[in-house]
Amino acid sequence: MIVDPDFLDHWRTGMVRDALADEMAPVYILRLWAHCQERKSDTFVMPTKGLKAQCKFPGDADAFEAALIDAGFLERDGATLRVLGWAEKNASLLAAWENGSKGGRPRKEPKENPRVTQEEPTGNPAVTHGEPGANPSLTHAKPIREEKSREEKNSRADALFDSFWSAYPKKKAKDDALKAFSKRKPDAELLSRMLSAIKAQSASEDWLKDGGKFIPYPATWLNDARWEDEETAIAAQSSSIASVAKTDDYLKERKEQEAKATKPPQFILDQLKGVAKPVNKEAA
Repeated sequence: MIVDPDFLDHWRTGMVRDALADEMAPVYILRLWAHCQERKSDTFVMPTKGLKAQCKFPGDADAFEAALIDAGFLERDGATLRVLGWAEKNASLLAAWENGSKGGRPRKEPKENPRVTQEEPTGNPAVTHGEPGANPSLTHAKPIREEKSREEKNSRADALFDSFWSAYPKKKAKDDALKAFSKRKPDAELLSRMLSAIKAQSASEDWLKDGGKFIPYPATWLNDARWEDEETAIAAQSSSIASVAKTDDYLKERKEQEAKATKPPQFILDQLKGVAKPVNKEAA
């Protein structure tokens, strides 16, 4: 799958991000394009809720589709969706698929290389075919396809890293971060988990303390798989336990105070029984 180098910062991507108020917008679009590559087509039948499920968007399905249409990534004709721009950017892939369905790329007739046209070798094939003759395009066909495939993978990996880098609050040691990111080889699903963790941890006390002084470098965060941290859940559980303990202590203290409360004077109790005794005012 091929995307433009400025995909993440493109104004159309920005429109979707702003409309949904969601930094994950580029990932949703990449999932849509990945579906096109899987189907080998930019046109398919899909309902609005199906589009939401395919892109794994957590919000309202109608709002999601409207954002993609307004930004020019999508158009709908009844039940049919067409992903705009995908076929143009991936024309080389479409051509390769079409040639593959016809048995491969058509061969050109050689002009000055009769050895290629021979069905059986007449001399020493291992020697005569060691170097390309007058038709180098045939001998280089496979390396060219491999190079294109490598470029497509690199382009997608760069787009995923740009999404991570854009979301991470500490922009330090980018080269080290890229190496750590490449070592992890994350797909769109793992990147989604990373971005969710970054969003949650950015609101944590440790990351907010002293203006973000204690935010780890991005390479360190990646190498240590910090998106798997459970500190937030543990902190919430500890807070709950402390709250329960505090309530128990309060009830225990209240019960002790009630037990130690001073009883009413005896003469009041005697009056209630109808046997009141004279009060010694001088003693009082």
